[in-house]
Amino acid sequence: MRFRAAFAMLGRIAPEVAAAVFERLFFTPPRPPRSRGEPTLKNAEWIAVNLEGRPLAAWRWGNGPATLLVHGWGGQAAQLSSFVAPLLARGFSVVAFDGPGHGRSGRVKSSLPQLAWAIRAVSDSVGGVTGIVAHSLGAAAAVLAVRDGLRPVAFLAAARSIGS
Repeated sequence: MRFRAAFAMLGRIAPEVAAAVFERLFFTPPRPPRSRGEPTLKNAEWIAVNLEGRPLAAWRWGNGPATLLVHGWGGQAAQLSSFVAPLLARGFSVVAFDGPGHGRSGRVKSSLPQLAWAIRAVSDSVGGVTGIVAHSLGAAAAVLAVRDGLRPVAFLAAARSIGS
């Protein structure tokens, strides 16, 4: 039986159970594929960051004004490792993290607001960031973090609009 049909049937028979299953599926990020950027993480300093009592996996390379790398839904810090060397060469430090429910930060439920809170927590842990390079949902989360007070920040290749 196809998943959609089975889920529709479950919704008619036990709507509370269907809602709980759907919520878990919707808010649990998929496991990211293995990234070629993994070796880059080994050259970084581990940063201890907590978000709502849970640890976030975070790394920092170099010294100087911090640029934050933010992955998208189902991503991980290692996916953006190609930005590390060019930013270091320009005098920036680089900070990356695995968002809540992603990569080494543990398999927990997550959401756009939680990713935005994680951006703020990581930024606070390094004394603020001057720029963010973000992919997909990470860019939307960065916008929320800026709306909620994250300053200063510059966006690189952000979406012009999230509306249709």
